[in-house]
Parts: sequence; C-alpha cells; structure tokens
Amino acid sequence: MDEMTRGVFLFQIERQAKFLLMTMAQLEAALTRHADDETWYAIQAAVIAARNLSKLFWPRKAYAERGRDLRQVLEVDETSWIASFRRLRNHFEHFDERIESWPQSDVSMVDLSAVPADILFTAYRAQFMRNLDTDTFSVLFGHDRYPLPPLVDEVRVILDRLVKLRGW
Repeated sequence: MDEMTRGVFLFQIERQAKFLLMTMAQLEAALTRHADDETWYAIQAAVIAARNLSKLFWPRKAYAERGRDLRQVLEVDETSWIASFRRLRNHFEHFDERIESWPQSDVSMVDLSAVPADILFTAYRAQFMRNLDTDTFSVLFGHDRYPLPPLVDEVRVILDRLVKLRGW
C-alpha cells in the first residue's frame, strides 16, 4: 500500500478510536444520570466505532492485504478485543430478527437494561437481548459477554502508537 493511502486509513483508525473513547465518556455520564436512552445511544455508537475499527483491521477478503498491513503497522494481533466486537455489532444490526423469533419461544424478553448481571440473570427463562452489566462494564447479548474496559485500553494503546508513528 502506498504511503498516502496508508495515511488515509490511519486517519480513519484514529477517528474511529477517538469516537469510541468519546462514547465511553458519554456512557459514563449517562449512567451517572440514569439516562437510559442516552446510555443505549452511547453503547450503540461505541459498538459501531468498534465495528468500524474491526472492518479497517479485518476487511473482506478482497482487501485482506490492507488489513494485514494496518495490523502490522499498529501492532494489532489476532487476539485483539476489537475483532470480538464484530459479532456484537452483528447482534445489534440484526436485533429485529431476534425479536421475530422471540414469540415462538415461551420465555420473556429482557432488553436494554443497565444493571449488575446478578440482577439481570435472575430472570428465569428469558431471552436476553442488548443489556449492560454495570458491575463489569460489559455489553451482553444473550449470554455472550463483550467487556468494554479491555477494548478501551486497546484503543488507547493504538492511539499512542499512532502518535509515535506520526511523531507528534
């Protein structure tokens, strides 16, 4: 990849990383105010930013070389937390399909809650959609857990590497 194109991709990575950190600040403020709509707005924005980073680092096969190049330049490995958020984004994107299948089950639905998981999982026989475990700061979909703190830590490291790479 030529340097100009790489620079554009690195700029996009920087933007998405900063957006993700901004949404984390919004999320913390919303939780403090018990502002449910703002909480889920921030979580959804964070999921989108994480997914955009994932697409930049792990693109479709046609652009796999670009992804390898960017991961190498920024020292992002295959065990990255960013990669794990692809699945969560898919859950968020296809939540309508989860709702469609729910009436065929004989369980209740728990969606868009922000409580400790021990409270959340007291719901017997429930279909869990989008939920936030406030004890671990993890987004839950079903029983899949996506912790936000390691994602935020990794994004901060990537931003530090970008600063060093650019020399400012």
